[in-house]
Amino acid sequence: MLRCLTKTWPSSFCVRPSLEIQSDASSLVNNKLHVLNRTMNRLFQACLFVTAAIAAVSADCSPGYIQREGGNCYKLWYLHGEWWIYADKVCTSEGAWLVTIRNEQDSVWVNNFFLDNRRHHCGDLYWIGGNDMTQEGVWRWVQDGSLVGYTNWQPHQPDNGQWGGEHALEVNGSNRKWNDNRISDTYQQCFICEKKPIGSAC
Repeated sequence: MLRCLTKTWPSSFCVRPSLEIQSDASSLVNNKLHVLNRTMNRLFQACLFVTAAIAAVSADCSPGYIQREGGNCYKLWYLHGEWWIYADKVCTSEGAWLVTIRNEQDSVWVNNFFLDNRRHHCGDLYWIGGNDMTQEGVWRWVQDGSLVGYTNWQPHQPDNGQWGGEHALEVNGSNRKWNDNRISDTYQQCFICEKKPIGSAC
């Protein structure tokens, strides 16, 4: 409301009461604070997005691979099976290796990964990276040549087969049990490749 000094003065000489001026100033400050808060929230969200994008670029999986939480990347080859020796070459050609299983947690996760992602092309069996090609009965992982510590063999396995030459490790997805089989001239099976995330330090 305008209050004039005299009734005869023009409106340009009219003034507002001090309380109204304070109220207008307070509203102006509140509006500016609201705009500032909204701007800061947008900047904060943008920072979170950039941080997440940087993290995704620094530790991501190659196309076709799925990352285990806090771990490596995995890919199930299901369109067509291979003998173990060729499955090993396929993984190597992608900078990967036939999957390594070092403990019970790995066994459960890898088997669930197989069951969740297999298609009708896959049976129950799939290849992993264990083998005893260098020395019969001494099982090692193709990833780094380390000895197989954790095992989950089926009863009476490994047995090297009736005719010998069973140097490759396969898993039965229905029960997670292991069996030794031939590296070639046998069933062509699905297999899982494993590799480090892109940008991983080691």
